[in-house]
Amino acid sequence: MKVCVLGTHSFGGDGPKVGTQHIAETLAREGHEVYYVTSQVSFLTLLSGEHRAKYLSEPRRLADRLFQLTPASLLPMRTIALLEGSFLEPLAMRLNRAVERTRGRLLEGTLFDLCIFSAAGSMTLLPRIRARRYIYRHNDVLAKFERVPPSLLQFERRLLRHHPIWRVCSVNEALAESLRTIYPDLPIKVVPNGIDCALFRTAEPDPGLLRTKSSNVVFVGVFDFWTDVDLVVATASVLADHSFHLFGKWNRPVPAAVPGNVHMHGPIRHRAAVAKMKACSVGLIPSGSRNAGRLVARPLKFYEYLAAGLGVAATSYAGKGLEPFAVLGDTPEALAEAILRAKSVPETFAADIETTLKELDWHCIVEQMLAE
Repeated sequence: MKVCVLGTHSFGGDGPKVGTQHIAETLAREGHEVYYVTSQVSFLTLLSGEHRAKYLSEPRRLADRLFQLTPASLLPMRTIALLEGSFLEPLAMRLNRAVERTRGRLLEGTLFDLCIFSAAGSMTLLPRIRARRYIYRHNDVLAKFERVPPSLLQFERRLLRHHPIWRVCSVNEALAESLRTIYPDLPIKVVPNGIDCALFRTAEPDPGLLRTKSSNVVFVGVFDFWTDVDLVVATASVLADHSFHLFGKWNRPVPAAVPGNVHMHGPIRHRAAVAKMKACSVGLIPSGSRNAGRLVARPLKFYEYLAAGLGVAATSYAGKGLEPFAVLGDTPEALAEAILRAKSVPETFAADIETTLKELDWHCIVEQMLAE
């Protein structure tokens, strides 16, 4: 098959991989020709020599049968979001859709067997893409994100009502039900997030952290509006004999002062992140109360912590159905206690965790998405 996957982050960038990247890689490994499309960049960005050189070299070959494309548009989505409430915002969205295109119009000039898209700004490219089948990977509630232009939400609604979508793959039942109530005619199937089991099996723990593994607590992800950073800092003060290693990009203000046992490392690439995880004892999912209502259940990071052999300590806002593989706590004292108790979880539930992870290998997830 010739497949188009509309994603977000570029391959090779900072930070862990997201679901659409795993799906693109899995399809390519299984013999399909895959074009992974990142979020749009503005034409102004292409004035930079580095970005222009990358754009002119596309499609960029990432691996056998896997290529990356970056569409160019008028304005980045974050800029359009600043226009919310003014007559300029829908106008900017219309102008973006009118001018955005890929290098050599590769997307626009190709008939794909399959197009997979998700809740992201790149979905505005769909009217330009011809495919025999379209799958919407419903990985989140777009309306719950900050800085999302209202006209993008309106575009999503029109898309779900009128575009010839073959299947919607919601990553959990709550998300699926949220769509069924609004779009009863949509063909919706629950297909959860997956895990790169082979990578976690073969990765070696980071030797620098391994010496203190039993007292290492790790968070790998993005520090965004739903991350309760204050809770993490306060919990670190309670567990002064533990080291808290925080890896990820900050989309919110960085705390001015933190205890000495909190180490903020910044973004880290996926393979390196796995090595860091395997040298720790507990993984954190510190979602704040603003995460409630986002209909996130068992986030991708939850599975990755399990695959790395970690216990998981989370807040009750982190998702649904995390127990018994995770221990929950919403105050500094309760989360500190959850961290201590979580250390025994991998051994206590070893057989159940292994079975769960086998079912969630990305190969199995992609099979479920495509099954007739």
